[in-house]
Amino acid sequence: MRALLRFLHASGRLRFDLAASVVGPGLKPDRNPPKALPWSQVRKILRAVDRGTRMGLRDYSILLLMSL
Repeated sequence: MRALLRFLHASGRLRFDLAASVVGPGLKPDRNPPKALPWSQVRKILRAVDRGTRMGLRDYSILLLMSL
């Protein structure tokens, strides 16, 4: 969002630079996001994909590669 607002301001489409008004997510310094999902949740996600369609096979392949 910030990059879009900077671009709009630089190209003259926005009168004021609003990029500084976009606030990022409030993460506490001592709290990091989890490194990975538990394997039980990964299996549930993989089982939920409909592999009967081409898009389902594509999605399953992507998720399977991400789980390695």
